[in-house]
Amino acid sequence: MSDDAPKKLLKYGDKMGIENTIRLVKKVHPNNIVLVKIGTFYHVYYKDSYILAYLFNYKMKPYTDNCKTCGFPLSSLNKVSIELEKLNINYMVLDRRDNYEVTYKEEFKNNNYEKIYNNATIFIGIKNRIENVNNYFLENIDKKDCMDKLKEVEEIIYESRKI
Repeated sequence: MSDDAPKKLLKYGDKMGIENTIRLVKKVHPNNIVLVKIGTFYHVYYKDSYILAYLFNYKMKPYTDNCKTCGFPLSSLNKVSIELEKLNINYMVLDRRDNYEVTYKEEFKNNNYEKIYNNATIFIGIKNRIENVNNYFLENIDKKDCMDKLKEVEEIIYESRKI
């Protein structure tokens, strides 16, 4: 498909819903982060959300059952694009108001999209596990066995520091 294929595919993007629109763009550009300008924020979906959450500590949230998303304010676009360029990660900017027209695109010969995505999924997976453990302790803070479990975790952590 040609470079302007997303424009042709997305002519009726608003009618299709953003999720289908992003899927179509990702079919043509699977290793590009697709930043979608919606109002005063940029949003990313699917694999792209893992990368931005990993690189910028943005919070991911479910968009649908099959799709995660995260976003950032318009004022942060420069910071995000500088980091993506520094890491050689292809990206493109779409504007929802203009039928998802590609307003900017950056591509590198040695695109690191997949490498960074793989690192991101590992990191986010571990981070989620840690957050789940933390949430467990906070939700059970007033129970006796919670204190016992916390002491066990602390012993493991402090024991490893002595080495």
